[in-house]
Parts: sequence; C-alpha cells; structure tokens
Amino acid sequence: MGTTTTAAAPAVGSQPIRRALYFWTRAGPIVVHYKFTQWWLRNSPRTHRDQVYDRLHDSYYQSLQICLHLQGLFTKIGQVLSARPDFVPHQYVELFATMQDSVPQWPYAQVEALVRDSLKVNQGLEWDDVFESMDETALGSASIGQCHKAILKSPWDTNYKTVAVKIMHPGAETRFRHDFQVFNWLCRIALPGWRPILDELQKQMMTEFDYRQEARNLEEVRANMLASPYKDKVTVPEPLHELCSTNLLVMEMLNGKKFADAIEDRLATAIGSHAAAKEFLRKKQHALVMGNVSEGNPSDASELIAYGKAQLKQEGRTSLLSQLTLGYRLFYLHRHVQRCVELLVDVHGHQIFFNRVFNGDCHPGNMLELTNGKIGLIDYGQTKRLSKEESISIARVVSELGRESIDDTKVANAMRQCGFKTKFDKDNVLTMYAKLFFDSDDEAKAEGCATPQMYFMKLSTLDPLLDVPDAAIFTARTSYLFRGMGAMAGDQIRTSKYWRKHADKVLELVD
Repeated sequence: MGTTTTAAAPAVGSQPIRRALYFWTRAGPIVVHYKFTQWWLRNSPRTHRDQVYDRLHDSYYQSLQICLHLQGLFTKIGQVLSARPDFVPHQYVELFATMQDSVPQWPYAQVEALVRDSLKVNQGLEWDDVFESMDETALGSASIGQCHKAILKSPWDTNYKTVAVKIMHPGAETRFRHDFQVFNWLCRIALPGWRPILDELQKQMMTEFDYRQEARNLEEVRANMLASPYKDKVTVPEPLHELCSTNLLVMEMLNGKKFADAIEDRLATAIGSHAAAKEFLRKKQHALVMGNVSEGNPSDASELIAYGKAQLKQEGRTSLLSQLTLGYRLFYLHRHVQRCVELLVDVHGHQIFFNRVFNGDCHPGNMLELTNGKIGLIDYGQTKRLSKEESISIARVVSELGRESIDDTKVANAMRQCGFKTKFDKDNVLTMYAKLFFDSDDEAKAEGCATPQMYFMKLSTLDPLLDVPDAAIFTARTSYLFRGMGAMAGDQIRTSKYWRKHADKVLELVD
C-alpha cells in the first residue's frame, strides 16, 4: 500500500465504456507508434533498434498518467511491472515504481461510512459497539482498498487493543473485471507474449475481493509460522474473524515500519541526513534496474561507508573519531540488513517447500521491521498454494542447483519434470533458465548481460521457452525479489543456497 494523499472517491457505478474509451484514446496512439516502429525496424541491426526503442521508451511518460487516472487494475499492473526489470524496459520500471506510493486515499468520511455499513449489515453491530477510535490518515491505500489503525472497545480487545482495519473500495471487483477485458484486448493487439502472465495474474488477483478469504489465509500462514523454527523471529497478524466480512478485514496491528523505510531511517541516523539516505538508496535502486550493482566481496560494506564519509566531508566533520563512529554504524547497518534478507529468504523457502503456502504478491511493502525486533509479514490477499506434486517438482530443480558441482543433464531433466518446455530442448539452456528462475543473476553477468531482462532475451534466441508452469512463475517471482533486495544490500543472493535444505527435506519424504 502507498501514501495517504486524499482524493475524491470515484463513482461506484463508473461506466466501463467510458473507462475503455479513455484508455484507448490515450493508449491507442502509443500502441500504434510501437507497432509501426516494430515494422519499420524489422530489418535493422540490433544496435540501431535498441537505440530507437530507448528513445521511444523515454518519450512515453503519459503512460503513467493514464494508469494514475484510471487507477483500479491499471494501478496494480503498473506496480507489478515496476517489480519486473527482468521483463520490462528499465524506463517503465523506473516510471511505474512511483506508483508504489502514488495511490491517494479515499476521504475518511466515506471510509468510516463503509465500515459502519459493513458492521451493521454483516454482524448487526454499531460502530460504537466495536471501536473506540480510528485514525483518519490511512496506514496505506492501494488499488483495491485501504487500511486504517483503530482502537477496539471491550469485549473485542481481549487479545489486543490496537488493530488494522482494511476496507474495500466499492465497485473495485467490477472495475477490475472490466479493466481485465480492456487489457486482454491490448495483449491481443500489441503484447501477445504477455497473455500467459496476464492470465495467471488475473486468476490470482481476482482472489483478493473477499476479505474473509484473506482472513483465512492469514490464519493459515500464522499457524504455519507458529509451528515453524522461525516463530521467535517472524510474526503474521491474527485476524478477528467475528468482525470480518467480504469487504472488511480487522486484524492485529503489528507495530513497526516497512522494511525499506526502516533501512532508510537507520541509514539517515548513521550519516545524519534523511535526504542523503534517500538519495543513496534511490541511486542503488537505479543501479539495480540498470544492472550496474557494484561487484566485489559480497560482505564488503565499502560502498556504503565511502558514501557516508563523503557526506561527513561535505559537512566538515573530518575528525578520526567521526569517521570511525560512522564506519562502525554503517558496517553494523550492512550486517543487520544482510541478516534480515537472509532470514526472509530462508522463511519463504520454508513456506514454499514445507508449508506449500506463500505470498503471491511478495514485495518489500509486505515486510515490516517490528519494534520488538521481529520481522512482520502482512497482506495475504494473494496467497499462492502449491500442490504436493508442484512443490516436489520445483524442489528437484532447486536441489540440483544448490550443489557445488552442477550437472546440466540433471538440472535439465528436473526442469522438464517441472513442466518447462523449450523449442529445441537443449540441456545447457534449460539449466540457464533454471538458474535465472530459481537461483541467481551471476550467470547473466558472466554472459555480459546487465539485467535479467537482457539475459532472458539472450536465452530466448538460443532456445525459446514454450511452456512455463504456473507454480514456477510465483516461486521465481519470490526468488527475483530477494535477489533484488540482496543486491540493494551489496550481496549477490543465491536463493538455492538457502532453499536447498528445504527442498531436500521434501525430497527425503518422497524417497
């Protein structure tokens, strides 16, 4: 969820035709421009095509304005694209990244009215029976709903007094269904290769429109965590089922900050400037998208320390004591972030292979650094469940990738058993796809590809993918996320290193 700027709520009965016309009158010329460019450059050298497309990508800032105006699915699509540098041109990744924090909140009076109505209709309760107060400023606002902090009254405050109240925007599901029709037509015309991803996204996203299901998801994941080796390190909020309904979710409030915000605050404290901390992390994010993440010793915090020393010099603080203090703080920060990322990778490996239930919308905004020192995992509207067979098939791939000496034939066979198919069925290329999906980006860098997207394109020229199993899409997305978080911390994460122990346990039970 994003920031809390207030905006007028769109009419519940927004006309699908009007939204479609708005989209096509503004997006249509962009599509035509791209299709014409594709035809015009069909026989041009690759370097020339890349230069032309770069200029074209740079020119379409209005695509962001279209998404922000329509909101709904278009906001969600923009947020998804911003997390896919492996799939989307870097210009659009950077552009749509602003949408992570650009969804305005609905006016509080309307939100309170919705909560009151839901309690009255579904539970027969009055607002004053349940809540002592509710914050007018949202904790976050997203394309489907928004969340507010509230204080419970007795007897509802038996387990905890402070809760997070999530209310769905009226008409959200209808708007999403109509918007998916528009986006499906866009894929047919301009992006045929996106159809499998869009179909899986639609299937997964349409599960978000029943907060009772999200409450059940939270309860299941929470129970799994409490029964896991991570129960003292990771927390999942408890839902209050008695107050939940299709459009209302009331759950335990976890006290903490989003993981990214906590890192920024810690960095700001270390170097004495929020602006400088924000700029450093912005540059790191840009470098990650562009494939320019610094190389070197993964455990080395030298880049961070060098940046901090430059800030000290700018401010005239050049004493040896200042520099030693800064170096200690930044090295401690680097190790703290490193340990948190490693814990998150490990926990999600446990969820994927042992529980077979994990967050299908995994991103840094759904991870909190809590005041009690634990990590909080939230927002299980999109919860991905793997069958036993799917978990075993992915486990075979990860187990082979995690070995010190990788056998291309064994990895390729595991990929085939998992459901991957390529045009020429080459063992070495299937192994490269396996590493890209489930392990690390090291191979891409070794091949001279700055980004996973470039590497994927290169593999597609060697042996195009024909089939990708649905289960692999969300598992790979989780791997991509933590590799990106690791790169931000200066580490090259190999997810198979952390996931292999979980995969091997699953395979031992089979054998």
